[in-house]
Amino acid sequence: RGMLTLTKETIEYHNYSVFRVDLFTNQSCFGNSISSSISRNFIGYDIVVINWAIAAFDGNGFLYNAQTAELFNLNFASDFMSK
Repeated sequence: RGMLTLTKETIEYHNYSVFRVDLFTNQSCFGNSISSSISRNFIGYDIVVINWAIAAFDGNGFLYNAQTAELFNLNFASDFMSK
């Protein structure tokens, strides 16, 4: 968790993996205007990204939303994942 506050040099020195995901909501992967509107106004794009990160990293690690300054602990997700 504290790794997200380290300098780039320290992250490289310790060989940590950090992935930056930029989300462009006007992309076709969010579907048509109705689907995109539902995602934006009711579900939230953060839920889509969190679910993707849980699947991609097997429920390990942390996810930081730089826009809202929220930190999500993905480690608890492994309790709910099918084995």
